[in-house]
Amino acid sequence: MESKKSRYRYTIIELAGKVNASMPDYVINKTVIALKSIGKDINKSKILLLGLAYKKNVDDLRESPSLEILDKLIKLGANVKYSDPYINSIPRMRKYNFSLSSSVINSKNLNNADLILLATDHDDFDYDFIEKEANLIIDSHNRFNNSEKVVKA
Repeated sequence: MESKKSRYRYTIIELAGKVNASMPDYVINKTVIALKSIGKDINKSKILLLGLAYKKNVDDLRESPSLEILDKLIKLGANVKYSDPYINSIPRMRKYNFSLSSSVINSKNLNNADLILLATDHDDFDYDFIEKEANLIIDSHNRFNNSEKVVKA
């Protein structure tokens, strides 16, 4: 017979799974609102997605929410590039087939993007440089200082 405690644990685990599954949509919603605040529409906006890996400092893409974010942004009409020091190109997967290669983080790429979206917070990223050069940042990992150009997600 299942105890009350084990039923409670299952409910917490199930709830955590639902919260995690809803995070890509939450981040995309924050992105759409942030772009609108600067007079841009998601359609045709230039977005640089930082980090594709499942977690920081690894090259594992399996079940990465960043891929779902990338896919949804592209479907919304955004011009999306990504930068990930661990993933040079995105392999064909069962659910996704992107033909993108990692972009270099430099002044030109940061300045040309309407918005920088931090999806995976690799330690290799130069956060001070990114913040200095970016126009607008969605920070989903609390790596950037609070400022007018940083939106926490």
